[in-house]
Amino acid sequence: MQIPKRIFYVWGHNEPKKQIVNICLENWRMMLPDYEIIEINEKSKEWFDFDYEYNNNLWFKTIYDLKMWAYVADYMRVKTLYEHGGIYLDTDVTIYKDFEPLLKDNMFAGMMINNIPELAIVGAQKNNPILKDMYDFYQNEIWHSKEFIIINILDKILKEKYGVIPNKEQIVKTEYISLYPTEYFYPYHYGYEFKHEYITSNTYTSHWQNASWVKKSTLFFMTNKSRLPLPVLLKQYELFKQVEAKTGDKVKLN
Repeated sequence: MQIPKRIFYVWGHNEPKKQIVNICLENWRMMLPDYEIIEINEKSKEWFDFDYEYNNNLWFKTIYDLKMWAYVADYMRVKTLYEHGGIYLDTDVTIYKDFEPLLKDNMFAGMMINNIPELAIVGAQKNNPILKDMYDFYQNEIWHSKEFIIINILDKILKEKYGVIPNKEQIVKTEYISLYPTEYFYPYHYGYEFKHEYITSNTYTSHWQNASWVKKSTLFFMTNKSRLPLPVLLKQYELFKQVEAKTGDKVKLN
């Protein structure tokens, strides 16, 4: 078995694409002409059954209704890769070379400079058990856990269930996942000025995030989801949003 040659990305079916998204999609087509490129959205039932997940998972329904799109995309990538296998890319990723050498991995991901595995670029075979654990986490445990960022959820599962200790400076290969050093997928970090020498012969991609910004109301919701009953949390969240609308405050998550 190997990872299928298909690239998934998440984009709302009614949302116009920004120029950077179209540029990145064109780069994927040029660099990987024999890969299928598939948009996942509310209408892509063949790949992601939106209606089923929306009606059967309280977490997914809640974050979708609240328009927390980054967390919606997290859920969709986990479920889609688990059910079908393939490669998921964020829509601000540039590809430098074919993923072919990685397709025999059960799952692959890259490390960030803070020594946490990132999932803006991730590939997996169908039915990967780590993805199943992540999907299961979203069914109930997420309401009782302090974790809400997808990379921290993965890091928690890898360490607590599989005993995997990530290392940003060397390849860590296990039965169910291979983790690659920063130069493979994330040679450019948003806190740095980009330099060509960051790209090495090992580099597959760059992720052109400028920063990770989140509204204070979203952070309030996420940090209190395990402390407050949902009806109370939603009421307080709406009040927080009203204040936020007047101030426009945002926070940066490192």
